[in-house]
Amino acid sequence: MKLKEKNNILMNLANHTEKSVLMPENPVTLDNPDGIYLYRGRIFALFIPTSAERSNYDHLLRRLYVSQLSYSSDLVTILLLDADDKVGGDGEFIFHESFCHVSRSFDDVLRYIAGVGDNNR
Repeated sequence: MKLKEKNNILMNLANHTEKSVLMPENPVTLDNPDGIYLYRGRIFALFIPTSAERSNYDHLLRRLYVSQLSYSSDLVTILLLDADDKVGGDGEFIFHESFCHVSRSFDDVLRYIAGVGDNNR
């Protein structure tokens, strides 16, 4: 995903939520989610994998787990993949087990945030 497209997604999602922090910096973590959003009292973290994370899932999972430890155990994590991203091996299974939601479109992310309700994952 190109940087301009990524920034557009982050800004567009910020327009649909109550509060947001885009590209947050936290001195406790090495890497952070791409965006943190507040909607209806829930905190959502959006992860858009970099090219390095697409080729090595461990980097993406490290970013996920460290973010969960440093932000909140109630953090609702969303992974946004490109529609044409090919996930090899056990990647798809690992992503669905690790993230609260795995999406392939911006509209799906919006639907998930709006309808998450009592997700206690």
